[in-house]
Amino acid sequence: MDYELVRSGFRPDLLGDKTKGFWECLIDFGGAYAGIRVKDDADTDAAIALISEMMVVFRGLHVRKAMLRRELPITVAYPAAVACACATDKPVLKLPAAIAEEQKGEKRRLAFRWSRNTSGALSVKR
Repeated sequence: MDYELVRSGFRPDLLGDKTKGFWECLIDFGGAYAGIRVKDDADTDAAIALISEMMVVFRGLHVRKAMLRRELPITVAYPAAVACACATDKPVLKLPAAIAEEQKGEKRRLAFRWSRNTSGALSVKR
């Protein structure tokens, strides 16, 4: 969502700290419509397990393109995580915090690549 604003010439950084990103907007919508809660800590193990499950489903959506779908766009992962939390009535994992925490370690199990088209993409290392 942020990348679309920047591409259109709008600069969200001019609004200061009050600008919400894609994740914050999803959390607000989920809280308003489904009463979801956000888990207090950034559980990297649970986040990687969730993203791995999402990757399996994402690759299976189009069998002929499964070999090409090596990354999961953030614009798919974040809404899917919020939707899973709404459907299961469990707290949603802090995906952005867990992804950032995972990027700090020496043994990274999750790769994050910036993309100007999708705000970023995730891939699980084998």
